[in-house]
Order: sequence, then C-alpha cells, then structure tokens
Amino acid sequence: MLLTLLITSLVGGLTGALILLETPEATFSACSPGSFSSPTLIFILANTSPPRCAAWSTSTSISPSIPEPFIVGCVSIVIAIYGGFFGGGIGILMLALLTLLGYENIHA
Repeated sequence: MLLTLLITSLVGGLTGALILLETPEATFSACSPGSFSSPTLIFILANTSPPRCAAWSTSTSISPSIPEPFIVGCVSIVIAIYGGFFGGGIGILMLALLTLLGYENIHA
C-alpha cells in the first residue's frame, strides 16, 4: 500500500503542478473558495461513510476484478493532483481516504 501511495503521490503532484503552471490567475482565483471547503466536507462525509466502505479494508478486494490497491491508487492520484495544483487541505483528503478504507488508527 505504501508503494502505491508513493508512486501515485509523485505522479499526481507533478501533474497538478504542471496544470497549475498553465492555469490563468483568474481561473485559479475562481477555484479557491471551493478548494478550501471541499476537503473538510469530504472528511466529514468520510466519517459517516456506509459500512461497505469500511469493509474494504477487511477484504482483499472490493470485487474479484478490482483489487483494493487499484482503488486506492485511483483515489490517491486524484488527491495528489489536487495537492500539486492547490496544496491546501491535502492532508485532510488523505485522512478521508484512509477513513473510507476503514483505517481507524493511522499511527498503527
């Protein structure tokens, strides 16, 4: 899982930074208000997630054709692109991802 998060974070962060370099200032300013509130909302919703989401961490896969590392990789690359583009709230989004996966004690 650590390798999946490492690779997707590097690729997504670089992609987000490159998108930022090509984004006009007016567009970035228009996106800023939503970029501040979205991570907090997602984290709140992750704490009230349906039981199925929490069950993902107890099984080896969500379905026979989609293994958990693939799902984690897809979500974490989106988070990393956001982090490379905006930067604020990326830690909250990663906590939301871990919460959705059923991790209750991330220090463990």
